[in-house]
Amino acid sequence: MRRRAASAPREPPGRPLGTADEPPTGWCLALHGGGRGGGGLTTLRCVGNGAIVSLVVLGLVVVLFVTNRLPVEVVAIGSALVLWAAGVIDLDQAVAGFGDPTVILIAALFVVSEGLDATGVTTWVGRQLGARAGGSRTALLAMIMLLFAGSAGLLLLLTGSPVNVILSEAAAEASGAPFGFAEFALVGVPLVVGTVLVVLLVGDRLLPDRVGAAVPRDLSGLAHALVRQYRLGNVGYLAVPAGSSLVGHPRGVWDLSDYPDVNIVTVTDAAADRPVSEGELAVGDRLTVVGAPDGVTRFGADHGLELRAVRDRDEVAQGLIGRGTGVAEVVVPPRSRLVGEVSGPGRVVPGGQLVVLAVQRQGHNRGRTALQAGDLLLLEGPWAALDALVGHDDVLVVDSPPLVRRQSVPLGVAIGLVPLVWPL
Repeated sequence: MRRRAASAPREPPGRPLGTADEPPTGWCLALHGGGRGGGGLTTLRCVGNGAIVSLVVLGLVVVLFVTNRLPVEVVAIGSALVLWAAGVIDLDQAVAGFGDPTVILIAALFVVSEGLDATGVTTWVGRQLGARAGGSRTALLAMIMLLFAGSAGLLLLLTGSPVNVILSEAAAEASGAPFGFAEFALVGVPLVVGTVLVVLLVGDRLLPDRVGAAVPRDLSGLAHALVRQYRLGNVGYLAVPAGSSLVGHPRGVWDLSDYPDVNIVTVTDAAADRPVSEGELAVGDRLTVVGAPDGVTRFGADHGLELRAVRDRDEVAQGLIGRGTGVAEVVVPPRSRLVGEVSGPGRVVPGGQLVVLAVQRQGHNRGRTALQAGDLLLLEGPWAALDALVGHDDVLVVDSPPLVRRQSVPLGVAIGLVPLVWPL
């Protein structure tokens, strides 16, 4: 009886390629259908060492993160999909991270970090540290020491760093016993002490003596600078009563030749409760007037207006940039569609959200005038409308509204402050 020649064991049917106990050393590509009966999604299975595929994907991810050509979320999700399509992980493993408590915790920390930055907390802290350090290298060295010690001190507690949480979770999966809350201090305390000693002993020699080439511009005093430049130092708020001579007067046309120090910044419609520049003045409308105190008072008395409030330079600067509204300084570039358009203080920009507070040409404030290339406009309105100006074809934004908001509204200081248009 002839003996059958021994043959190599074959993988059971339906087993994905590349999952045998002895993985093949070569490369080949095959389409694999998932699900019962071979149905479902078809993936590309790479027969070979999955570690090589993982390293290649990791290298590409690092390159994409460094070059910043694609959004980080696209790179992160795309890398998981590539590993799934290559057969290194299955679909459940590719999406498991979305429900992982550690991933959720890290994502929540990103939200908290962005919230602190968006509300100006980080700007305020940096400003306070810079003010206290001044030009002293010793004070700056002490602050750097504290920062490095704080960074190393993240290893003291379990919640100090997302890395600690990841390690604790991995330890729990491997041994069933996670790290204790303060167990990281066994390694963290020596690191903190060592960091402090290094900074104290050799920190002064390691501290570079140079100025950064790209230091962010300090916009913390922008509001006061704009008030000085556009001469918004004194603002009066006048209401139009029934007996005023201005009832029926055009809202967008003013002859202020008898009041050289007075300018009408905005007209607020009483019915709609918003700035307008069209139509005629009605009873209850409110005027925001900028000028010398005696000039504003005389203008109100001559036209039978009621003076509701007066704000000085500091009050105007404090209310110019707030949590809900702010200002943006824009330049009219050449070939802009705004060239030749008549505008001036009080004009509402099409869309109804932005108001022109001032128009300046060659350092001089202008009233109602035809715009020219190079004119400066100071606009006030909600932050969303100001953000939309960035990248606009017809204006060039001098200072980025998001950057202004982050640096000029720290810790919610502007809560309760009001915009320049109307305080009541």
